[in-house]
Amino acid sequence: MTENIHDKGYKRLFSNKQFFQELIETFVTEDWGKDIDFSDCQKVDKSFVSEHYKETESDIIYQVKFKNKDAYIYLLLEFQSTVVWYMALRVLNYVSNFYMDYVESNDKVRKLPPIFPLVLYKIDYANKKVVVQVSQKL
Repeated sequence: MTENIHDKGYKRLFSNKQFFQELIETFVTEDWGKDIDFSDCQKVDKSFVSEHYKETESDIIYQVKFKNKDAYIYLLLEFQSTVVWYMALRVLNYVSNFYMDYVESNDKVRKLPPIFPLVLYKIDYANKKVVVQVSQKL
């Protein structure tokens, strides 16, 4: 049950636009992070985490401007004690589900917007310290 408290806390924390912006500006060192315009940042009220992983994962999606065009940042909050080797495959599935929903909701669209997936891990190591790691390369 303690894990659930942390899970909700992280989701609530990064549902705040200011904290989300600070996360991106602080931890994303790739060039695309510098080109994000947060002035009109909007949280998307959807989730694409499969039922099987609802206990250990949560997601937050933000619509932002990237080089003056709509883009999305998909933040996956991972609350397992270890990093799974096939995480990139799970993220690919969530991004694909996002795109399918996007296409079905926007029937006139002919070009998909960029999505920047990020995975935020909470890892318990043997010394029981909580370490937060942002994975920006999948």
